[in-house]
Amino acid sequence: MGGDALGRHDSTFVDVLLSLGDNTSGNGTGGAAPERRFTRDNVKGLLANLFGAGADSTIIVLEWAMAELLRNKDAMKKLQHELRSAGSIDSQIMDNMITQEDLEGMVYLKAVMKEMMRLHPPGSLLIPREAMEPARIQRYDVPSKTMVIVNAWAIGRDPDSWESPEEFRPERFLGIGGEVDFRGRHFQLVPFGSGRRVCLGINFTMSIMEVAIANLVGRFDWALPEGGTEEVVDMEEAPGITSRKRVPLRVLATQWASCDHDV
Repeated sequence: MGGDALGRHDSTFVDVLLSLGDNTSGNGTGGAAPERRFTRDNVKGLLANLFGAGADSTIIVLEWAMAELLRNKDAMKKLQHELRSAGSIDSQIMDNMITQEDLEGMVYLKAVMKEMMRLHPPGSLLIPREAMEPARIQRYDVPSKTMVIVNAWAIGRDPDSWESPEEFRPERFLGIGGEVDFRGRHFQLVPFGSGRRVCLGINFTMSIMEVAIANLVGRFDWALPEGGTEEVVDMEEAPGITSRKRVPLRVLATQWASCDHDV
């Protein structure tokens, strides 16, 4: 938020929420009858949405991304080459932290992100919905008031939609496959849902994840602890609403030799 909302330029998301709770009217200018007052429960709900839909999902997917890339060295090398060849050592992209603007045109990074969303959606099951009226979907009758739960994990691994669905293969999203996205327009890939009820955190999550993975992979070389091989990386998921790794990933990071600036 900028200075226009609260009259200062250093306000944060929490500042704005607190100001809404203090205001005597909905627009924060005082005056006649109050419109809508934010309560403590409203603030807690919004913060839960922010961290639940964005930050928590980001951590989960980042860990899975590093695990998959460590198990697939060719994909790791391709991604590192794309990131590191985007500019010389004196260029903005490697001298400072890589930003969202630096990632334009990085097609392999986009493909890696899509493959991550296919294999490891932040939540295996999407938020339940209720049928408002009877419907027929192919050969299935869905009565009114039926609770409908979409299994995004199973959809992403459906052999009718994906060739070799259990393999981590970002190349499937290059060329014509690059037209497939995860924003709800292609029903074979719906990690964030679709339509008007698509996940609120999609833009926040994807922006942070792309920048984070670009900096981690581009600025560092990665390896498993001494004696570790790709085969020993545990890829099982822990039970729960979110798709966390059962065993936390342990890795060794070495600063890229050609990137000896601030880390």
